[in-house]
Amino acid sequence: MGRGPSSKIVWLRAFGDRVWLSGTNVDAYADDAGPLEKARDLLDGLPYAGAVDRLFVTGRYPNLYAVRARTAAQFGSIPELAAFVRVGQVWTPAGRLRAKGIPKAFVPWGDGALVVHSSVDASSQAGTQPGEIGTVFERIGPDGEVTAPDLGVDRVFLTWSASSDGTTLSLLGTRGDDRGGARGLVLLRGKRGAPLTGHTLLPVRITGLEWPGSSVHEDGTNALVLPPHSLTAYVDWRPAGTVFQVTDAVEPRGVPVSGPGGPLCYVRSAVTLGEDLYVARECIGAEVATALLRLSRGAAPVAIPLPSIAAGAGGRVAKAASQGGLPCFARSLVVRGRDDVFVEARCGATSATDGEGVPAVFRRGRAQTPIELP
Repeated sequence: MGRGPSSKIVWLRAFGDRVWLSGTNVDAYADDAGPLEKARDLLDGLPYAGAVDRLFVTGRYPNLYAVRARTAAQFGSIPELAAFVRVGQVWTPAGRLRAKGIPKAFVPWGDGALVVHSSVDASSQAGTQPGEIGTVFERIGPDGEVTAPDLGVDRVFLTWSASSDGTTLSLLGTRGDDRGGARGLVLLRGKRGAPLTGHTLLPVRITGLEWPGSSVHEDGTNALVLPPHSLTAYVDWRPAGTVFQVTDAVEPRGVPVSGPGGPLCYVRSAVTLGEDLYVARECIGAEVATALLRLSRGAAPVAIPLPSIAAGAGGRVAKAASQGGLPCFARSLVVRGRDDVFVEARCGATSATDGEGVPAVFRRGRAQTPIELP
């Protein structure tokens, strides 16, 4: 838990069987069923500067990979990319990446990592020009070698989000056409070594700048497609706020996160746990702006209250929501294995997006000694 509103969580992510909590001047890790414990920053020794570099990290611990995007002093210049591999406890330079610009995604793939580049630009509408390749892939191997794998993706497919657990890859985007436009919200998904299967989730013409704000999360069994935060895209995203779930066994299904006539909501994060879908949502004009929901097939959504936090003798402590303290709102969810769930939250704020609150992380069903974020 944070000491105060100035405390910061940089990320809470799963790298294979290791969950990594990175905060300002503190790093903690949970392996298997063990608790989060403070330890040395895994990025120690990686040559990067926070002021000028944007860093992407992926892999399945202990095999980690990084891509550094360094921006030159000239306004509008294309960032210079450099790739690194963590061998043992040492970061070493990998081969040269040939594609230019900020990667759309960086995901684990087999025993290496996949860099996903796309011609989708956040400042322009999605579409391809004659002769243009929509999506380009580069793979970083465990020895640092960089190759250009052919994943069988059509040259006019435009990727704006990608996710992988290392065995299954999901690419979210659209298909460009010969008029510079784009057709349909499309998910390409497949196992390593097998062709990617296309799923058209919304057969609409992609217009406007909001669509690339949608995202996909792949856990090897399910791909969850989350709508963009922008409310104007909901004109075509129907039902509004729906999360699409794609599996190997059944046809894609849409799971609405707000009932008909209810408040307009968007999804901050979503994960699957068994047969259930857990969603952190935020609603506009609602009495409870942010809620953590469990959605089961054929049942009404169930709100799951988060603990509150309060001042204790040795620092902040978690309490039941009914016992007072600072109320907490879910920001993001991380699930590992079948039942290990971490919830990143903001407490004492008006919603999960309110930057004035105190950050906290809660873990479902596992013992955890409190860790204070400075």
